[in-house]
Order: sequence, then C-alpha cells, then structure tokens
Amino acid sequence: MAWVNKKTSFKTSPLPGRGPWRILAECPALMHNSQRASTTGPLESRCICPRGLYMAQRRKEGRETSRMRHIEQERAKDRERRRTVPEYVLNVGGKSAPDLTGARCRTERGRLLLDEAFKSNDQRTPGALDVARSVCDSCPVRLPCGEWALRDEKPAGSWGGMYGGMTASQRRVEKTAREQLAGMPA
Repeated sequence: MAWVNKKTSFKTSPLPGRGPWRILAECPALMHNSQRASTTGPLESRCICPRGLYMAQRRKEGRETSRMRHIEQERAKDRERRRTVPEYVLNVGGKSAPDLTGARCRTERGRLLLDEAFKSNDQRTPGALDVARSVCDSCPVRLPCGEWALRDEKPAGSWGGMYGGMTASQRRVEKTAREQLAGMPA
C-alpha cells in the first residue's frame, strides 16, 4: 500500500527509508532498485540506487545471520557429542581408529562406569577398575580397540583410560614387551 506525500506529491513506501525509491542519474546499471541488480554482475555495472543498496545490505545481513545460525548448530552438536562420549574417548581418534560401533563404553551405563573408574585415586570407589575392566571384557570390539591403542598410542599409556581391557600402565608394559619381542633375533 502506498501513501501520497502532500508536500512532494510522490508516492511513499512503508518500507525503511520511506521511499520513493529513486533511480540515480549516475547509476550504471540497466536494472535498478533490486537485490539482483545491486549484487550480481561486474562491480562497475551494479545498481547504486538507494533501494538497491538497501537490498544488498539486507542480503548481506541475512547471509551473516544464516552463517551464525550454522556455527551455533555445529557448536551445539559438538556440545552434545562431548556430553554423550567419555572425555578420554574424545582425546584420541583419527583415520586409523577402528569402528567402535557397539562398544560398551559408548552406552550410557558404560560411560558412567568408566567415568567413575578413571576419577583420581582419592575419589575413586573401591573396585571401580574391576567394574570398568568387566565392561571391556564383554565388549564386542575389545580386541580391535586394544590393538588400535597399542599401535597408535604414542607414547604408550598417554591416552589414559581403558582400551581393550588394558589400563594405561598395562598398555605401556605390553608395548614394551612387544617391542622387545620384535627386536629379538629369530
């Protein structure tokens, strides 16, 4: 809906700036006062009329808002992943990590048990390590998980936690034993 301004007899617009959207004499564009005219084509032939510049600004703000929304969604996914996966599992990984689908440490109960087991010694409940080891013993991916930790953890035991039913100190001992065995002549 347009209103007639009594002083100028121009039709005014309810849009920001109140119009009328004039076409400037120095504007090099063939089309005027649209988002497309002010954002596409070579820079020297884009619309520089008031409404064209307004539409270009609106488009830029919309893109920034969309980008910020996307970044916030990614952050929310990351927070959710950190909330559902034990911290010691997040610290490791990479291209050579085995598929841990079905791992007991990825279940709610397994996470709680392992988190309890790897608290500091003065906060840990007695027998928590044995309970954590039992979680690993019943896990369907125990062997690939343990082999992966022994192969990729450098230095051995640096990841902490329990992988393949072995604590960090057990992995250090096992890695040393394997290296000594590999170095022995046949």
